[in-house]
Amino acid sequence: RLQHLMTLREEVETLAHGGPWTPTADWRDAGTHLELLLDVPGVDPASLALEEDGGQLTVSGERQGAAGEGRPLLSRERPSGRFSRLLSFPE
Repeated sequence: RLQHLMTLREEVETLAHGGPWTPTADWRDAGTHLELLLDVPGVDPASLALEEDGGQLTVSGERQGAAGEGRPLLSRERPSGRFSRLLSFPE
């Protein structure tokens, strides 16, 4: 019964925090080029995609949830799932 309650709690928290998330980003002038600093801890680099369209850059990817790993989560605050971020190149 306790396991059932823990599973229900995890499902409710997933619904509450499982929506789209947006990583924060900074642009840095590296002299000859721009560098994009994107906060995406826990994202598999293979899931990242970049698409340039004129003066804009779309960055998308996915972070897997921490569920699994052999132990149930007691609390979930970190967002997971797919994200897509449209950024304008700085002038």
